[in-house]
Amino acid sequence: MGRTPFELVHGYTPDISLYACHEWYEFVWWYDLSEKVEKLGRWLGPAHRKFGGGDCFYVLSSTGKVHVTNSVRPIPPDDWKDRDVMRQMARIDQEIEQKIWNKVPQGETTVTAELPDPKDESGNDDIPEGPAEPDALMPGADDHTPESYDEYIGIRTYPRRTIP
Repeated sequence: MGRTPFELVHGYTPDISLYACHEWYEFVWWYDLSEKVEKLGRWLGPAHRKFGGGDCFYVLSSTGKVHVTNSVRPIPPDDWKDRDVMRQMARIDQEIEQKIWNKVPQGETTVTAELPDPKDESGNDDIPEGPAEPDALMPGADDHTPESYDEYIGIRTYPRRTIP
């Protein structure tokens, strides 16, 4: 019928323009009202459900915090050629990685712990037989008959009556 399932159920065509204006996690310029300055950030998507109507967006800043703003604009082509802007983008990505993704800063090392040997001094293996999680070996769908599903859904089947 040439309509999406959403249109058929709700009776109107949804407005997806807020989702189509930027790619997810792309760099954007946004205006920080608290500092009254335009900053670079990462676009996370529209924030219309939380903040009512309007064109509000979630933006991830270099501090690792998510801001809601309605002043987002794409990076102009000239800024992609500007070395200062490119350095700013690299710095923002590094700061986000350090604050959110728990990456180890350059020059620091990680501490690794050795796992204990599963065998004790007597040579016996301490690893238990069978799966660690008993529910991990659930039977597959092909292992059941139609009647065996009744215990899962809590219904009772009755023999099929034939009508003379």
